[in-house]
Amino acid sequence: MYFNFETKKAKIYTIITQQQDGYLHGVAVKRMPDNTIYVQKGKYTTCDDEHPHYYLAMTRAKVVPNDKVITGPSYFVLVDVPLYPLMIPFGLFPSSSHRSSGIIVPTYGEENSRGFFFRDGGYYFAINDYVDVTLIGSIFTYGSWEAGARSNYMKRYQFSGNMDFRYSINKLGDPLLPDYSEATAYSIRWTHTQDPKFKPNQTFSASVNYTNSSYRKNNTTNLNDAMVNTTQSSISFSQRFVGTPISLSIAATHSHNTRDSIVNLGLPSMSINVARITPFKKKDRVGAAKWYESIGMPLSISLENKITAKEYELKDLDNVARTKMRNGLRYNTSMSVPFNVLKFINLTPSISYNGRVYLSHYERKWVDTSHVAAYPRGGYMHIDTIGIFHGDGLKGLSHDYDFSTSVSASTRIYGMFQFRDKFPVQAIRHVISPSVGVSWRPDFSDRLPFLPNSEWGMYNNLTTMPDNYVVRDANGDIVRYSVNEGAIYSTAGRGKSASMSMSLGNTLEMKVRDKKDTTGTGSKKIKLLEALNFSASYNFLADSMRLSTISFSARTTLPGNLGINLTGTLDPYALNEQGRPIARWQYKDKGLVRLTRVSTSIGYSFNRTEVYKHEEQYAAIRALDPQGVYDGLHFSYVDFSVPWNFSFSYSFAYSKPGWVENITQTLNFNGDFSLTPKWKISGQSGWDFKAGKISSSSFSLHRDLHCWEMRFTWIPMGSWQSWNFGINVKSAMLKDLKYDKQQSRYDQMPDY
Repeated sequence: MYFNFETKKAKIYTIITQQQDGYLHGVAVKRMPDNTIYVQKGKYTTCDDEHPHYYLAMTRAKVVPNDKVITGPSYFVLVDVPLYPLMIPFGLFPSSSHRSSGIIVPTYGEENSRGFFFRDGGYYFAINDYVDVTLIGSIFTYGSWEAGARSNYMKRYQFSGNMDFRYSINKLGDPLLPDYSEATAYSIRWTHTQDPKFKPNQTFSASVNYTNSSYRKNNTTNLNDAMVNTTQSSISFSQRFVGTPISLSIAATHSHNTRDSIVNLGLPSMSINVARITPFKKKDRVGAAKWYESIGMPLSISLENKITAKEYELKDLDNVARTKMRNGLRYNTSMSVPFNVLKFINLTPSISYNGRVYLSHYERKWVDTSHVAAYPRGGYMHIDTIGIFHGDGLKGLSHDYDFSTSVSASTRIYGMFQFRDKFPVQAIRHVISPSVGVSWRPDFSDRLPFLPNSEWGMYNNLTTMPDNYVVRDANGDIVRYSVNEGAIYSTAGRGKSASMSMSLGNTLEMKVRDKKDTTGTGSKKIKLLEALNFSASYNFLADSMRLSTISFSARTTLPGNLGINLTGTLDPYALNEQGRPIARWQYKDKGLVRLTRVSTSIGYSFNRTEVYKHEEQYAAIRALDPQGVYDGLHFSYVDFSVPWNFSFSYSFAYSKPGWVENITQTLNFNGDFSLTPKWKISGQSGWDFKAGKISSSSFSLHRDLHCWEMRFTWIPMGSWQSWNFGINVKSAMLKDLKYDKQQSRYDQMPDY
């Protein structure tokens, strides 16, 4: 190296310098006073190896630090093999630490259904350090096209998010043939996350994924996205008012089932919650608290607007909003007084009130007179067979309400069994948590109990049109209907209710000696059964079959953090010949109860880290005795140097409400392992027990080529059958230096 202290110029031979993600090799290099570098017989590459695996051989080049690299005539060299056909007369490579705008090179290929294509080409706009915008598009020779825009934004310590919008027209097949189809597809995705420290008492978040069925069918290239049948979205805002028990939340929601094309929109919903208030509690109390000081009253108010419609109906959103929107306001409060009885029983009497306000309600008339005949019952009309009665138009504001009272009691019972001193298990503890509750609710479709001429106001008598006769059923009872039937919050219940709820919880724990404790006195707890719960109810006012079905659930964790959950239902009543429950106890036929439903799910992951836990236990022994023999014991050592990961999930569901049973089983698994530090194989698959065949599967092979990488992805079966092979440079600066070959799922479609 030669350096002139007067001119501040330097000449260097055989130099390697880094420029952002790239490396510049030069045989002869001149450095100017402004740090500009001139290179003769140089190499430009993103490979950090001293002898790069690939490079762009340059006759001459100019490097402006933190700005760009400009080259003269150059050619590509791969593994020391010059590829002269890949020659360029000049080149310009950005070398800046800041983002810059630029062209996005599209991918190209061919599909049987849409022809040759250029996909996802466009332009990237680096607007500033907080936001960027990408405009992309795709075009197909058979007339299909797609346009989209995506943006990322972030403000440090405040919020971050991204948006993605796609719109496409898919023209499949030959327009002259009957199989030709044309469909509009669109997709909207938006995520927004707020930093929790930005505004602790105020949050705003968004997770929007609105995709119509056509886009999922014709534009999705990801197998996991295609397997999802339901998409959901939510935009929410919440505010907690400091110094008060009041909090506010506002949300807009969306769900879309692609199987039946049903869309549910919540536009919007709002709720105001007031935490439990104890108005009689003394701030400066001295001594024990009085029973009335524990009286608490929470309050909740919610307002909702919902639309449920088919996907195609949303094209006329104004008509859907007028005809299918349901809305209402709901408020509820309760008052409870918890206290102890006999020191061990927690008794809680309570009363709850629920109110609902609707902007409209229905008045209904019986207009189908084919089933109505005159009957001498004092001027009333009598119907032998009740048909469908029709609404008589929307009416004005409606108030709907109900209330109930209840008393609940709960306690805990402890059982302990202790073992001998030298036994590994010290004790087993069983905890039983029984609870009983009694509730009562009046019949809101009947008249007031103490005012025979007055009504609750939520049910009316059904009358005929136009004679206005009161309609009775076959038993001579007046037919009544709810004016708020089908409303968003439903309506007050019919019939009196006096019921008792019962539940029984169980936990089982074991206390064992801790072998790691050197004092010999240590112990640890192991949960044998985290939960075993039963629940049922009994209706005192029912004519028959007063006992409800019995629900049960169990939860435990096996060694290795293998969690198992089990839920089910038992029916105490027998079935008739048609497979319907009747008022006869099941134990009189066969068995004590009938198992009508049970389901369980198991999931677990294995990886190299878990295996090493076992290996570490013998690390000291191996150090003392490499041959595997220590203190008369023999050990088998295995080399677990290959990283791997495997996980599976299994679900089982059984149902038999009548004589016909239904069993559903699914098994899914995925994993990966490294053959060498450079080779990795991964895949996912499953087994459909009902169909008796393998479910959707995918496999991939990845090869780390230092500065390059190679990947192969294969979906061997099903409607998403496809494969993709690609080799590319790792560096994002030269991400378009690649080779791709693929056969997409759209190539499996037949030629038209």
